[in-house]
Amino acid sequence: MSINLKNEYPEMPESFHSVVLDAVENIGERKHSRKSPVKIAVLVAAVVMLLSVSGFAADTVYDYFVKKENYKVTLDLNEETSVKTESPEYVKLNFGYMPDYLDTSDAPYNFGVKTESGDVAPSGITFRLFKNETAKDLEIFYVGSMTECMFGENQGAVMRIDTGIESDGDSYDKEFLINFAEFGYILHGYVSERIDEDEMIKIAENISLVESDKENAFIVDTYIPTTDNGGIIEPSSDLVYSYTADAVERQIGESFDIIAYNGYVDGNKYTLSVKNIDIRDNVNGLDYRSFNLAKDISDYVDENGNFKTYERKIYNYGDGVNSVSSIKATETVGRKIILIDIEVTNNENTSNEFYIDASICSIKGTHESNRFNDFEASYISGQDGGTGGYYHIPFEAGESKTVTYGFVIDDDADFSDLMFIIGSMWDVTDGVVIAE
Repeated sequence: MSINLKNEYPEMPESFHSVVLDAVENIGERKHSRKSPVKIAVLVAAVVMLLSVSGFAADTVYDYFVKKENYKVTLDLNEETSVKTESPEYVKLNFGYMPDYLDTSDAPYNFGVKTESGDVAPSGITFRLFKNETAKDLEIFYVGSMTECMFGENQGAVMRIDTGIESDGDSYDKEFLINFAEFGYILHGYVSERIDEDEMIKIAENISLVESDKENAFIVDTYIPTTDNGGIIEPSSDLVYSYTADAVERQIGESFDIIAYNGYVDGNKYTLSVKNIDIRDNVNGLDYRSFNLAKDISDYVDENGNFKTYERKIYNYGDGVNSVSSIKATETVGRKIILIDIEVTNNENTSNEFYIDASICSIKGTHESNRFNDFEASYISGQDGGTGGYYHIPFEAGESKTVTYGFVIDDDADFSDLMFIIGSMWDVTDGVVIAE
């Protein structure tokens, strides 16, 4: 591990070597304390570097290429940190190390963790590559702590994400940046809790960038999300979760066409029609295998299939810049499930997989008005919730069948304010209003 302690000691004294050696002598005492094992590992790595031939020069290894202000990190690319003025058009990543338990998921350069059943979970590690001229606008929010480092010969930074919101054990809690200055590219990696920090660093240290031809090139990202106020996410009790302004409102029974995409390949043409919407407080008659929930189904329903109550946490939302979220209250609430039957017809002459972004959104656009539990489908009929291809539904050429999407939601939601949204390749296209 080649982590640099520059952030821990911004002004390195001349006695830095002695300070580190003294600290490492106390590791035996710290192993019984609550001291972070990551920081201990950092100290050990520093000593190894101190004893190496090349030595360790914390103040002169490189110039800063990232800046952290409160909880926000931005890139600081200048002549010293951005050498290449013209980037090669086509490049690709080479992974010198990737652990056996990671495998490619349903998108390029997205690696999921293999489950015990042999399937690949969607969370793991994901990569985005930017040219310098785009990456200079990159902003990373909710950064609890950051450490600058060297990944091989390249500048890097490791960020620990702290939203303040309780995790389900499968969140993305780490990010890293690698500055490939020779090529004029910045690599941004997102890492889930399933992968520990030491393993993440080993992966990052063994990534290299090389020129490529068009056929084998990495997809370079050109999109940096921003808002009207310069990219800062403003917190409020009216945190907006609404896409309804962009959706064409459809009626139950109305047929409409959609192009559904499977990953990054060309889209396939389908005809859809929402046939029925049912709101229930039990899951009787539903196949438990078809649920895809954060916890086991038994944590949600009792032996009779009725939903249990749970303690809902109400948060004061942080902005990710000056604050993180915090719990302001807890409430005991029940749950319901919204079941939406959709008739789907494959209009292609070949078999393929039907994949859409199906979710529930607020018409008014406020979080507090609905108090959602899940935005994405947590039940899809005929699918196995333990598989990596859960959202990809197989269709034969010309086949029509009914698929049921289910959404688990808090029972005190304003159901008349809900719309079922059907999206295609990041674009919201059609929606059907839900009413209890």
